[in-house]
Amino acid sequence: MKKVLLLIGLAVLLSPALAWKEQCENFGLPESASERSTLVAATYYAANSLVNLTSPLNSVTNSSLPAFCRLKLRLLTNAETGNFAVNEVWLPDAWNDRLAGFGGGGWSGGVSYENLAFVAVNRGFAGFSSNSGHNSSNADASWALGDPEAIIDFSYRAFHLGTIDAKRIVKAYYGRAHKTAIWSGCSTAGRQGLKAIQMYPDDYDSAIIGSPANWITHLQPWSIHVGDIIRPNTSDRWLGPLDWALVNEEVLKQCDQLDGVQDNIISYPYDCLKVLQLEKLSCGARQASGCLTPTQINAAKLVYRDYYEGDEFIFTSMLPGSELGFQRLLGPQPSSLSVSYFQNMVYNDTQWSAANYSVESIRLSDQINPGQQNALTPSLDVFKAKGGKVMMYVGLADTSISPGNSRRYYNSVADYYSDEVDNFFRLFEVPGMGHCSGGLGPTGFGASGQTASNNPPLEFTPEYDITSALLSWYEDGRIPDRLIGTSYNDDLSTNGVNFTRPLCAYPKKATYIGGNTKEASSFQCT
Repeated sequence: MKKVLLLIGLAVLLSPALAWKEQCENFGLPESASERSTLVAATYYAANSLVNLTSPLNSVTNSSLPAFCRLKLRLLTNAETGNFAVNEVWLPDAWNDRLAGFGGGGWSGGVSYENLAFVAVNRGFAGFSSNSGHNSSNADASWALGDPEAIIDFSYRAFHLGTIDAKRIVKAYYGRAHKTAIWSGCSTAGRQGLKAIQMYPDDYDSAIIGSPANWITHLQPWSIHVGDIIRPNTSDRWLGPLDWALVNEEVLKQCDQLDGVQDNIISYPYDCLKVLQLEKLSCGARQASGCLTPTQINAAKLVYRDYYEGDEFIFTSMLPGSELGFQRLLGPQPSSLSVSYFQNMVYNDTQWSAANYSVESIRLSDQINPGQQNALTPSLDVFKAKGGKVMMYVGLADTSISPGNSRRYYNSVADYYSDEVDNFFRLFEVPGMGHCSGGLGPTGFGASGQTASNNPPLEFTPEYDITSALLSWYEDGRIPDRLIGTSYNDDLSTNGVNFTRPLCAYPKKATYIGGNTKEASSFQCT
């Protein structure tokens, strides 16, 4: 600690940048962190240096970031088995006294460089991310075969232990502890965030949770089942991309104006389900194209229906308006991500194929719950009691994880806490947004990965940016009743703003009240 304070004190004698460079390159882990973690490398990036880093999860190539110190660490997660994770902690010179943690996506093992860069250091946060104990691509779970400890690391342990050490490293590096710690992540990272606030509520003060894969033992079966509704592509029930484009056109015709605005976005997909009549696509006696057969129509209806096995609910459905993204799970081949799950985490058999899928696959998936990945408990008592806040979001055109899954979890928390839920947990459903980001809707609001893909919030303020809104809620008590999402032309901020639209805290939704349909002020949350 004396060495750390001495190095910090060099700022009096040296220029600030040189002092921080010295601090970074000579940094040693505090004893409290060195029990598990080993410092692999410390690299200082001066302001506007080229940062060019790639992991199996994502990458960053940028030369406009502020100055920061990058620490690469090796974290021993299980001394008996030798399992370890590769973690990184990024420490900006101009620190805002806050720490942000970021998770993964799919089965990927890789540090989230884009979030460390654009959500963390670019905004003054110290940032932490982990490869969760392995390196792999998004759809590859082969690392889990015969290694239950690796699955536990991926599920929660690598992030929990890494967060503890990240906090200790931050305190040692800056000479003071963080003021606020937040989690921000979508999909797998959303699930990991829920695990954190459920199992280790002291790890983070507040969390941004996007479309979480938190019911993994049912999500993966559904991902195979929903495609099997129309497969194989040689069957009379098959719908290919052109068929789904036809369905999408009819959905827009029947449901686009339910919100009072015709904009090729289905803002109220649940209302659309109640009125949608796919029979209007039926082929007439002399019509051979541009229509669907009764068998295809029936199959399409099943895609929009919640998945049950007998009387047992399994998972929520696809929603109308998202048909152009159906090829992700409704293509000719089953989801490789889901097949890899069953092969490597459930059956431990790399020869298992989706042709072997049955209701017993769900039973075994539930029984094993690999690594205890499910994050379903509605009880967040400790997190709530300490003043923790959650802002959850989901794209209503998500075709990787049914949007209804997020609503279902939120409702379970709302049922548990009744009227108190609004005091600490809010859900925002985003019309026209796909999985975590992208799409025709107002998809720029500062969530994980959005700024990195040139789809940032219009302003980094609580009105437009979910991170700012969360901090304003947790630190200042300003309750977020809505955000304003931004749609950019061609989904790129460099092409200018297309429109803005309020994202209302569920169960409210944006209702058109008159005026310019491209302005958020023309809508009200009702």
